[in-house]
Amino acid sequence: MRWPEEPEHSVYLLDPCAGDGEAVETLRDQWVQQWAPDVEERRYYRSALDIHACELEAERAEALGEKLSSYRDKAHHGDAFLLHPKEDAGRATVLFLNPPYDSDPEHGRLEQRFLARFTELLHPGSGILLFVVPAHALAG
Repeated sequence: MRWPEEPEHSVYLLDPCAGDGEAVETLRDQWVQQWAPDVEERRYYRSALDIHACELEAERAEALGEKLSSYRDKAHHGDAFLLHPKEDAGRATVLFLNPPYDSDPEHGRLEQRFLARFTELLHPGSGILLFVVPAHALAG
């Protein structure tokens, strides 16, 4: 998989189940290294890639807030289903979706509930979805 060469619109990575932020922060670093092999250029690109992330569990949410280093990054503590972006927030370039693995009374699987809720926040036609689910959760 290759990342978009140059973004045509605002760029941010969305992670509604971010834990301590390690995965989404690593994803940003990998993207920046591909865009800018030169170390000096990386500072510019890294500051241009915002992360919007949420974590429900308090200790992990605190670690998430400490890990996100760009002044434009946004770390939230709470239920991601209750968060709604501002109208002018744009859409996510990358949705990193690694939800809790569990059953859900309405959607069958909690992973499906997260997928239904958050894919609408991707840039139409150009957003990238990274959806992490266990094999047993997939329909046979």
